[in-house]
Amino acid sequence: MILPTEDRVGSGVIYELKGDQVVRTKMGVLTVLATMTGEKKDNIEYTNEEALTKRQQVITCLNELHIAHKTESVKGVKLDTIKKNEPPRPKMNPMDGDKTPAVFDWYQQWRPQESRIRYGILGTFDVDVPNLDEYGQIQRDPNTGIMKMLTLSDQLCARRVVEGRTIRPPDGHPAWDNAIVEEVD
Repeated sequence: MILPTEDRVGSGVIYELKGDQVVRTKMGVLTVLATMTGEKKDNIEYTNEEALTKRQQVITCLNELHIAHKTESVKGVKLDTIKKNEPPRPKMNPMDGDKTPAVFDWYQQWRPQESRIRYGILGTFDVDVPNLDEYGQIQRDPNTGIMKMLTLSDQLCARRVVEGRTIRPPDGHPAWDNAIVEEVD
């Protein structure tokens, strides 16, 4: 069954499921982003690291078709092994989904490889952020008007923000140096 998902209206980019493969069509060129694998076809196996930049579009395409998945992996990268003492994954908050802090912590501890894929983990870095006052307003130097910055040390940086767990670094930050940057359609 094919149910196309458009990137943006008029962009000409379509994401669809063809057989077991999620494909992206742009200007008539088909690119296979992921394949549904496993006994129950419940694992999304991305074709390569670059396909991970289109993770959200792949998930949206599958959700529109009501196709559930349990795990995510990258072709050629070894899956996390299930440990004997591994507890069940905590329940997801309906509002946060897999961004529920307890679920994020579980993935970080028990499935680090999948956590890297699922949340787009970039690594741990020092990040400068605007310093806020008690009302949430950005503090500025009274003489120059320049924003006061606060350095946060050893922050877990990721493409997806999990409240209280990860931060998305600003553009130009060293965390992005080795990351594959998303192509704008």
